[in-house]
Amino acid sequence: MSTQHLPRVAFLALVLAAPVQARATTVLVNGSDSCATPDPITGSGPFAFDNSAATTGVDGQTTSNCLFYAQNGILQDVWFAWTATQNGRVLLSTCGQTAVDTKIAVYAGSTCPGASPTAVACNDDMTTSGVGNLQSRLEFDVVPGNTYLIQLGLYPLAAFGGAGSFTIQHVGGVTCQYDDGTTDYASEIGTGGIQRASAWVYRMGEIGTATQIASVSSAWGWTNTGTPLAPGLTGEVAVWEDPNDDGDPSDAVLLDKASAPMVGAHTDALQTIPLAAPVVASGIFFIGAWVEHTNGFPVPRDILGCSGRTEVGWLLGNEPGNLNSSNLLANSTPPFQAPNGQTYHFLLRADCQAVQTGTVHCAGDGVTPHTACPCANNSPVLDQAGCVSSLGVGGRLRSVGASSLTNDQVDLNGSNMPNSSALYFQGTSQQAGGNGAVFGDGLRCVAGTVTRLGTLTNVAGVSSYPRISDPSVSVKGLVNSPGTRQYQVWYRNAATFCTASTFNLTNGVQLVWTP
Repeated sequence: MSTQHLPRVAFLALVLAAPVQARATTVLVNGSDSCATPDPITGSGPFAFDNSAATTGVDGQTTSNCLFYAQNGILQDVWFAWTATQNGRVLLSTCGQTAVDTKIAVYAGSTCPGASPTAVACNDDMTTSGVGNLQSRLEFDVVPGNTYLIQLGLYPLAAFGGAGSFTIQHVGGVTCQYDDGTTDYASEIGTGGIQRASAWVYRMGEIGTATQIASVSSAWGWTNTGTPLAPGLTGEVAVWEDPNDDGDPSDAVLLDKASAPMVGAHTDALQTIPLAAPVVASGIFFIGAWVEHTNGFPVPRDILGCSGRTEVGWLLGNEPGNLNSSNLLANSTPPFQAPNGQTYHFLLRADCQAVQTGTVHCAGDGVTPHTACPCANNSPVLDQAGCVSSLGVGGRLRSVGASSLTNDQVDLNGSNMPNSSALYFQGTSQQAGGNGAVFGDGLRCVAGTVTRLGTLTNVAGVSSYPRISDPSVSVKGLVNSPGTRQYQVWYRNAATFCTASTFNLTNGVQLVWTP
C-alpha cells in the first residue's frame, strides 16, 4: 500500500493501527536440569530460575575459562537457550535478584558443550576489590538469530541452591566513560626504585560501528595508596584498533598516541590529552594511559560493583620503562585482567562519538529546498533536526552501525524530544522529493509504503530502536533485498505550542541497505 498521497488523517490512522509492542514480562520457566533440553528464552527477561532440586551434569564442569577461586565446575546447574534478536554486546546478571551463590557460563550454539569447552563468558562472583556479593554478572557479544546456551548453577563450595531470576540487557553502543568520577581504590604497581612504565587500558566501541576519538583523559594516582609521584612526569595516552573485534588487546593495532606534562597527580581530576588529529576506529577499540615512574604508582580505580561493567579493563607494564605501545604483548607484563571476577574500572575516558551512517534529509530548518515549518518554528541549520517543539529544540534522528542485511548493526537514535511516546517508522520514499510536508507541528519526511518499527517511551528526551527485545531494523522493516529506505520518529508533544496538534516529528534519515 502506498501512503504517498494519503491525507494526514489517513496516514495517522494507518500508522496507529499497527500492533503495539508487548512489554517485557517475567518468563515462567525455571531452567532445565538437562543441557540437551534447555528452556528456550528470548528478550531481556527477567527470567525465573530454581535449581533447588537440580542435579550436576557432566557438561561444562571443567571449562577452561571458568576457573574462579581454584574451582572450575558449576554445581546443580540448570540450562536455558537464549536467542538474540539484535546485534551487539549484552550483559547477563543475577545481581539483586537472588540469594543464591550463583555461577554462570555462556556457550555459543545450541549443542551441549561437553565437559571441557571454552565458554563465551563465565563469572562466579561480581566482586569489588576482593569482596564478593556471591551473585554473577557477565558480558558477551551476540549476533541476531544465534542461540546461546546459559548454564546457571552454584559455586562448587556453596551450601545450597534456590530460586531467583536473571536479566539480559543490551549494553551496546559507543561508550566513552565507565567511571563515576571518584576513585574508590587503587592498584599499586611497581616498587623498589625500578624504572617502570605502568599502563591501564579500556575496551570501548561496538562491532559494526565506526567511532571517532579526539582525545583521551585520565586521572593520575590516588592519595591513599602509593608513594607520591615525583614532579615533572609525563602522562601518555593512546588509541588502538581491535583488528578482529574479539575484545582482547593482545593484538591491538596502534592508531595514535599523545603525551603532555602530567597535571593533577594524586587527585580525581582528569587530564585531557588531545591527539594530533581525531582518529576513526572500526568496531571495538581500546584506549589507554601510562606513566613511567620509579616509585609504586597507584593506578586509580573506581569500584562500581553490580553497576559496573565486566571484562572491560586491563593492566600492563614494562620494566625498565619505555612501554611498547605498538606491540602490547612485547611488554614485560602483557595485558591482564582482574582475577576471580573482580573488575578494573579506571578513571579513564575518551572524547569519542559514533560516526553517523545514513544521510539526514528533510531537516526543519526552513532552508530551500526544504518546506518551511508550520509556524516558523525552524531549527538552526547546523542542528540538522526536525522543527522546533515546545522544548525549544528540534527532535533529532541519527543512525549508527552498518546497514547490511547479513549483519544488521543499525541503531536508530532519537534525541531532543519530550519524555513521551515516540513512534519509529520506515518508508520506501521521501515525502515531496525530500522537502517534506507540514504535519502537526513538524514535517512528514517519510512516504511510500510505511512500516511501523515500534513505539518507545523517551527517557531524558532520548530513545533508540531496536531495544534488546526488538527485531533488528531490517527484519522489522521487512527489508528483504538491498535498497534504500527512509526513517523518522513521530513523537507526542502535548504542550500548547505552534498548531493545535499535539505531535511533532524529527528529521528524516535515509539508509542504503547492502547485501
